[in-house]
Amino acid sequence: MTSQFLPDYGLFLLSRGVQPGTRLVFFDLPIDHITRPALRTVTVTLSIEEPGQDYAISFDFIGPR
Repeated sequence: MTSQFLPDYGLFLLSRGVQPGTRLVFFDLPIDHITRPALRTVTVTLSIEEPGQDYAISFDFIGPR
């Protein structure tokens, strides 16, 4: 049985030696989902492609924005 979920982009970056504190800049990324899992939390989920593989990435925004 294959997973319906894309591999995690953060884990991919770690496997390539990118340090956890590295600041990343993303340009022109289409947002797949915006959810509100809690009263003061918004999660943005999207996918990003590295050569030959799509990865999932999400950002949690907590508190007033």
